[in-house]
Amino acid sequence: MAAFPPENDNKEPNALTFPTDFIALIFGVSLFALLIFFINQRFLIDPDSYWHIETGRWMWAERNFPRYDIFSHTAFGKPWTNMEWLSQIILYFSYELLGWHGLVIVTALVVSLTFVLVYSLLARRLRPTVALGVSVVSFLFASNHFLARPHVLSYPIIVVWVAALAKACEQNRRPSFWLLPLMTLWANLHGAFTLGLVLAAGFAFEATVVAPAADRRRIATEWAIFWVCALVSGCITPYGYQYLLETFNVLNLGPVLQQNGEWRPMNADNDFVHEAILLVLLAMALTFGVKIVFPRALLVIGILHIGLKHVRGLPMVALTWPFMLAGPLQTQFAFLRPIADPWPLFGAGRSGSRRTIISVATAAVVMVMLGVAYPRVRSDVHPSPNVSPQAAVDYVLQQNVSGPVLNDFDFGGYLIFRGIKTFIDGRTLPFGRQFAVDYMDALQIKNQAKLDEMADTYKVAWTLLRPGSTMANHFDQSPRWRQLYADDIAVVHVRR
Repeated sequence: MAAFPPENDNKEPNALTFPTDFIALIFGVSLFALLIFFINQRFLIDPDSYWHIETGRWMWAERNFPRYDIFSHTAFGKPWTNMEWLSQIILYFSYELLGWHGLVIVTALVVSLTFVLVYSLLARRLRPTVALGVSVVSFLFASNHFLARPHVLSYPIIVVWVAALAKACEQNRRPSFWLLPLMTLWANLHGAFTLGLVLAAGFAFEATVVAPAADRRRIATEWAIFWVCALVSGCITPYGYQYLLETFNVLNLGPVLQQNGEWRPMNADNDFVHEAILLVLLAMALTFGVKIVFPRALLVIGILHIGLKHVRGLPMVALTWPFMLAGPLQTQFAFLRPIADPWPLFGAGRSGSRRTIISVATAAVVMVMLGVAYPRVRSDVHPSPNVSPQAAVDYVLQQNVSGPVLNDFDFGGYLIFRGIKTFIDGRTLPFGRQFAVDYMDALQIKNQAKLDEMADTYKVAWTLLRPGSTMANHFDQSPRWRQLYADDIAVVHVRR
């Protein structure tokens, strides 16, 4: 039997129809305006934006890819697989051209495109109003992770990838090989491409299980060929298959991940919006009796597990669930199915093409105007002061303080940006698990001896720490150190 019964009596639209396409344009322009004028400052709250820009700068200047650590004094020369090189080039040029406004504009464009894609692809399966509602909820669910960092640049690819896999699975056929270049692009933008391989394997399992017995071998073979091709496509990077190993290396950091904000488990107190949305969805599923086949349920639960275990996985729930659930829902509930509209805006023929060009051009012009107005309206855009100890670093340089530094984890990105080699920073992997564990242990009051030991081992000459932190208090009280500088953001100590 087929994976799902026929969807409806109407032919599924192959192109956007009015008002679906018109809403997509308005939705995209509205999201872009919202992001650049109201949410923009949130894009720059993460310290990793600094080192991504600097890595892009280094690659462009050297015309090379870093294969060994070049930014720290504790791991200098150790192997480093830079999994986000293409995103870093994009972020670097955005910064070079328009400063921090450039990073905000690029991030806003990508986020807007992502959720326009969510809407427009869902509108082929669901009523436009339902598709729009789902897109808005998905936007809210993922919004905490809209940052000027490489992972955001991969969001549109994730949407297209999952939508295409789900559709192929439900139609008892293999995915198009045209998806393979997307896998290569994804692999060079961000390391989460390995999740795409896991999803492809999951959909392949479902397609094989639910296929008619006579077609099962053919379906399994076709999906297996596609998966192997996707695996090979994901290895077309400057580092070859090393990207695949890096995912394992990240997960192997174990306890270190728990100390990193984006790798912590979801917490109902800190992530109230996410909890509320998940509970409402659960209530709706129980009320309406939603049913999906068991292999698809495993995929849905698996993605949820990733989000609950690590909050950085919550956007994956927002970007994948709509396409995992759209097919089963519109099959089960007739009122969710799209209705053909007699007034297409993007219709076939010469007049339809003209309307398409005019509509898209109008939306593009409006977005360009918004982008031009943005730096004038929001001239004070800059990274969060909490990750930018500018005054402290300026003072250290003025006083000609030299030698290795011991820095707060969140200050590592800024130090790289200023050309100062770090003790530790957001890349984590080049330092190794044991070093990161020792650093995290040194943050505990009971392990202050380890802090002194690490400072001596790496011949630390000065510190850059958060005022009031465990490490800062330790150096304040140590007879071997004296405080050189302090403000609300950072405190500096030097050896006596």
